[in-house]
Amino acid sequence: MPANTHFLPTGSSPRPAVVQLRAGPLTAEFEPDIAFLRHIRLGDHEVVRAIYGAVRNHEWKTVALGLQNMQIEVRDQSFHITFDADCHEGDLNFFWRGEIIGTETGLITYTFDGEARSNFLKNRIGLCVLHPIPECAGREMEIEFDDGQRASSFFPKAIHAFQPFSQIRRITHGVVAGARSEVCFGGDVFEMEDQRNYSDMSFKIYSTSVKLPFPTLMETGSQVHQKVTVTPQISGQPILPVVQGRQAQLSIATTLILPKPAIGLSLSLAHPVLSPVEIKRLRALQLSHLRVDLRLGFPEWEADLHRGLEAVAQLGIQLNLGLFFTQNQDQELAALKLVLARSRPSVALWLLLHTHERVTPRPLVESFYNLLTELALPAFVAAGTHGHYVDLTQSLPSTLLTTSPCFPINPQVHAFDTTTMIENVATVAEMVESAPAFSVQPVVISPITLKPFSNAQPPVPGEIPADLDSRQSSLFGAAWTVASLARLVGIKNVHSLTYFETVGVRGVMEALSGTQWPSLFPSIPGAVYPLYHVLADLAGFTRILPTSSTLPLHLDGFSLTNESGQQRVVLANLLPDSQTIKIKTGTQSVRVRLMDEDTILMAQERPEEFRELSNLTLDSMGGKIELTLKPYAVVCMDYL
Repeated sequence: MPANTHFLPTGSSPRPAVVQLRAGPLTAEFEPDIAFLRHIRLGDHEVVRAIYGAVRNHEWKTVALGLQNMQIEVRDQSFHITFDADCHEGDLNFFWRGEIIGTETGLITYTFDGEARSNFLKNRIGLCVLHPIPECAGREMEIEFDDGQRASSFFPKAIHAFQPFSQIRRITHGVVAGARSEVCFGGDVFEMEDQRNYSDMSFKIYSTSVKLPFPTLMETGSQVHQKVTVTPQISGQPILPVVQGRQAQLSIATTLILPKPAIGLSLSLAHPVLSPVEIKRLRALQLSHLRVDLRLGFPEWEADLHRGLEAVAQLGIQLNLGLFFTQNQDQELAALKLVLARSRPSVALWLLLHTHERVTPRPLVESFYNLLTELALPAFVAAGTHGHYVDLTQSLPSTLLTTSPCFPINPQVHAFDTTTMIENVATVAEMVESAPAFSVQPVVISPITLKPFSNAQPPVPGEIPADLDSRQSSLFGAAWTVASLARLVGIKNVHSLTYFETVGVRGVMEALSGTQWPSLFPSIPGAVYPLYHVLADLAGFTRILPTSSTLPLHLDGFSLTNESGQQRVVLANLLPDSQTIKIKTGTQSVRVRLMDEDTILMAQERPEEFRELSNLTLDSMGGKIELTLKPYAVVCMDYL
């Protein structure tokens, strides 16, 4: 298989280049393949994260745009973009025309003019505006409502369980001393959602309130006309960028040292029996634990337990046991008690979950504690949700006070492009910071995946299942894992992290039999995925040195050390283009191993040999090392 199919994010062809734009004092980026206007900035300060149009059907699925007739005119201080979007899926047929204008005065408008070409049910159609969390959370703002009334308020600091504001016409907030940003909404009634509830690093303002009944019928000829305008209000000196436009730089702290959190994988129930090669490669990761899930409503759960116990023994690590109860929880508790009394497994962590409830019911937690007490088994318990973080924020805090809260994370609930996935890795810190509202115990983040797991929808013919992502086997998957770990390993109050699965399409390596979807999920039978090496780079290190990036959406990484003083830096180019970066290393020389489009096949097919590879040795110049990285390259750098 050609090497380039493994480093592209989707395993197919490169995306169109991002178009850099300027509207007077504002800069922005336009992604022509998805019609996203992104990262509207005043100098280095992001005032709007994104504006885009979306058509969502009666199942909340976002229908592909089918972009046509794209016209992009870019001038020094202004721009004009037009396009047609033909959204057609099943009985849904909706056409809309988009126009985006940026003027020399700094006014940016995004217009959405659409019409239904069939009768269909929809949940939402129109423009969405994302405000960035780092620049906005906790910041004072002025809001104008649809009835013309105004009020001073604040963007929520902690994650807000429900829609904090509705009936929005205009929002104005301070950007930096002497500058404010005004965003106006026209053509419909808009409201705000705190998307941190769904792992998104933004506040979303959208039309069609969730308080209204949905889905609703769109009849042929029904029209949707909306417009969003962004206007900077600058009263002082011009705001110029200091960081944007320069090389990304990674800096490593030397004073604060944190323990590395417990990191593990989930056992793939599709491939529970591990081959000798798989065991050897998994043992090399030096994992903390293996999560094994038992779905107690199905008769095979006891066999799954025994397979999990065998895998844990083979890997020599601890067992985290996920227990999925149903509405028959009393009978399931009784059956579980008999099996546990007989097998008496050594369990480091019990994860209590419920298939029919958004959050583990408190009576179930109490009954399970009683069961463990009767059997004299260790009782470190986590409970929470297998859905979204919003399930915790919208539940009564008392539900989980006696346990560690448990929740999964993934980067693509609302949008599925690589830029959004990189933006969203930062959300987990917000989640952990808000977690004491419902439990003072350390949080369990499990599982961490590229897409939310769901077996509710059968696969569509000609497509991979909706909860799989072909980027699992790509270099982008490895770069995303670096960015995710960079945000997670330095967070306090985290009990453990569980990434991906052991083997298969959700795992860290491909099964010996290969994939069921060879044309849709590019992989090599029996090979490891690039993200395997990111986890392998953690092996043998016990402590974390805080690491920061000047441009975390372009470059991110983490720094490791151990008791003997050995130090390692793992970093990734988060862009689909090559870039030159700098790492502040002091006077140290380093040995570098690169995983990029040139070495990716070796890394997958001969991982043991690749891990012994040293591409080059570099000496620092002026306390920094400079590297040019190819798209989504991952670097492992050992201090000499």
